[in-house]
Amino acid sequence: MGMPQITDEQVITLIKTTSNLPLVKVSREDYLRKEFSKDYYHIMDDILEKGPYEAGVPIDVIEKKAKFAISYERTKASAISFLTGLPGGVAMAGTIPADLSQFMGHCMRIVQKLAYLSGMPGFSDSNDMTDEEANIVLIYLGVMFGESQAAMALKTLAKYLSGVALKEIPKIALTKVVGYQMIKSILKALGIRLTKNLAAKTVSKIIPIAGGVISGGMTFITVEVMSKRLYDKLAESRFDNN
Repeated sequence: MGMPQITDEQVITLIKTTSNLPLVKVSREDYLRKEFSKDYYHIMDDILEKGPYEAGVPIDVIEKKAKFAISYERTKASAISFLTGLPGGVAMAGTIPADLSQFMGHCMRIVQKLAYLSGMPGFSDSNDMTDEEANIVLIYLGVMFGESQAAMALKTLAKYLSGVALKEIPKIALTKVVGYQMIKSILKALGIRLTKNLAAKTVSKIIPIAGGVISGGMTFITVEVMSKRLYDKLAESRFDNN
């Protein structure tokens, strides 16, 4: 019997719920200060206002920071996946929401870091994620999963946001920028992808002991590939066309 298809509504609920899990949210200001205050303290205000690239940080420096962020989150995701991949793992992640939330949590941490490095919006400081924020994260996740329409939406969004102050971004109606049907299409595609990902993880847990190794290895590879794909598309959208 196949895994039940994850619906559009469940995808958005998953994104919003996961954003409020402990340690998932990454403060934009704290992260950028940690990464750039030592060598670029003299333009720190501009980095916070415009993003690293627009403030004058060299692309190779930004890329190095992105690679480190991907490596850090990939290793962290792999370690936790190994623990929960064991039968009756520490988090008792045998249910669909727990498994998906954990995987999504790691994806969303790297989404935020790569977005901040690229001068794109991430999460607000509010505890409750808005629909617009969830849709932006949806586009990022769609790109991570290799969806071509999500890549198109990201390019459209990046072009629209060029020159727009970050503080003005929360006021933007995303569905008007990229189109309602585009968002619906990405939602459906991501639901299918997540269903397949969950099915693969569930199968890995059937194998005693080795299940943890398989689950951890899958996450290690998956998170790295997905994260690099997102960064490449962000760089292409934000840096190459300026």
